Amino acid sequence: MKRKNILIPLICLLALSLSACTPAEEPGGTTSLPQSAVSQTAETSAPSSEAESGPAASSALPETSAAPSEPAAATASQTTSASQGPTPDTASLPASPAAEAPADEPSSAPATSAPAANRITVTLSVDCRTGVEEGYQAAIDAAEDGEILSATTIVAQEGTTAYDLLLRSGLEVEADTTIMGKYVLSIQGLGEKDCGPTSGWLYSVNGEFPGKPCSKYKLADGDVVCWRYTLQNGADLYQ
Repeated sequence: MKRKNILIPLICLLALSLSACTPAEEPGGTTSLPQSAVSQTAETSAPSSEAESGPAASSALPETSAAPSEPAAATASQTTSASQGPTPDTASLPASPAAEAPADEPSSAPATSAPAANRITVTLSVDCRTGVEEGYQAAIDAAEDGEILSATTIVAQEGTTAYDLLLRSGLEVEADTTIMGKYVLSIQGLGEKDCGPTSGWLYSVNGEFPGKPCSKYKLADGDVVCWRYTLQNGADLYQ
């Protein structure tokens, strides 16, 4: 009896220990571990969870860290480009003013059709007073008061001759060409020998008779030219 009394408690303790060690199945097929077994699993599985979470965390980190790296590089590149300014397209740039020929640049001096040094200003007059005063009708027909052209200022090209100036007056001029040059026969219809056998046209420059063909005498700036009709080969004009 004493042995049975001792065995029964031992069997109960053994049964209790076995029940404690054997996991009990929970509804739904899930096995619930004893509290001590769960804590041990947590302790032993902690390193593995850390190992699993470690690569996961490290694999996630490159995605989060690598993603900003490219925009960061792009941002740095854009910042550099912005600081340096846009790169100009050489094909679309306008031509530099320095590349243009200096001749295309505007000149500070006013443009003139001809230099002032090539211009002269002269005065021209034509009269037949000697014929009018003697009552010759041919002279009166040319000009009643004897003044065919009053003193007129004309701007001419340098090198203009006394004959050229007479042609520029617009008067009716008839001339003969000789080996010496031009010889004026008539002006405004009044011709040589119309008022006597020794009548005709002579010209003077600044009050003097040059004694050379009018087409050979080149005028200077400020000259005063007079064409006058003579009745006595110029003797009546020297008085």
